[in-house]
Amino acid sequence: MTSRTARTRDRDHTRREWTPERHAKVKEAYRRSNSVNGWSEEEERAARAMWAGGVKAREIADALNARFNKRRTERAVIGRMHRIGARAGHDTTEWPAEEVAILLAAMQRGASGKEMSRLTGRSPAAVAGKLQRLRSAAAEERAAEATRATPCQPYNPARDPKPEWLRRNLHQQSKEARQL
Repeated sequence: MTSRTARTRDRDHTRREWTPERHAKVKEAYRRSNSVNGWSEEEERAARAMWAGGVKAREIADALNARFNKRRTERAVIGRMHRIGARAGHDTTEWPAEEVAILLAAMQRGASGKEMSRLTGRSPAAVAGKLQRLRSAAAEERAAEATRATPCQPYNPARDPKPEWLRRNLHQQSKEARQL
């Protein structure tokens, strides 16, 4: 009976190399399987055209389901569009200034994510993402302000004491120089 490590080592030793030919075969098999039980070319073209036109994923899914008698979800449309590299015709991260003001006011008074979502008409995930971006932008702004307020001054031996590490290093160097 062989040990588990011996079996693992033997299995790893017999792995096939990942060659360009093997990659092409796997890619072709994936393409064939995707066209059989996945998206047809016509369905993909229609979805891509609507996506580029700025139509929302939910509306694309509804249109595809009606036209092709499929059961596509909003997430399936979004995933497919990202996998094929389609460019959206709408900016999904754009928030009007009024919504940002409502969001900031709600955040200052300690409103919950669900309440902020209800006030802005956006999903809780969209609200959470926007809050995170606002917080990181505020943190970057504070850091930039701090660097503008206190410019770095060059080391001045008459004014500044030498740091401990520098004193030790200089002492060691002078000691070595005396020994030579």
